[in-house]
Amino acid sequence: MKFLFALLLLILGLYVVGFFLPQNYEVSRTRVLAATKADIHRYVEDLHTWPEWSAFKPPAQDGQETVSEFHGASKGEGAIWKWGGLGDIKPAQLEILASQEERGIEYSLALDGGRVETAGELRYVEVDGGIEVTMTNTGSMASPWKRYFNFLADKSIGPTLEGSLQGLEQHLQGSPTPQAAPAEDSASEPHDADPGADPEVDTDRDSDA
Repeated sequence: MKFLFALLLLILGLYVVGFFLPQNYEVSRTRVLAATKADIHRYVEDLHTWPEWSAFKPPAQDGQETVSEFHGASKGEGAIWKWGGLGDIKPAQLEILASQEERGIEYSLALDGGRVETAGELRYVEVDGGIEVTMTNTGSMASPWKRYFNFLADKSIGPTLEGSLQGLEQHLQGSPTPQAAPAEDSASEPHDADPGADPEVDTDRDSDA
């Protein structure tokens, strides 16, 4: 009984402490890219290229297929990228809310089937040696229990942001200028998808994003 009572006190104490923890978190990573703002923005505002260089979409593993769909605008504000799959690959969605070649983009990100909603941005600043690109993710935890995640946010989210910036740099160095996406408001596949696949779904399992 003493053990159960002590356990209940511990749980209650952790819950109360949670109310005093920071409700908001912010994680960012920065990388200097040897490119122009225009070159960088061509990829950043075109979500059809994100599966190729970003670390947001998990690679297919253990026979689980990761599927991408694109909706809304062909690029820039209003462009939507959805991905998900079987097993542990939960549905997710990224939507560009604002896009400017001189500044970068702002986007909303919904994970785990919409249960987790965060905001993000990529900003460009001219520096010696190129363009400093900063990728930031912010979120808010209303529940006292979830606020404990804020201590792990940097380690949890940071690698995804770092991997995305690294992938963008490699893509800029080794890939041609992306082709213009279709203008119609419908789902479309990335330019490297299998020609025989459904035009509304990218079933490329080898994406490193």
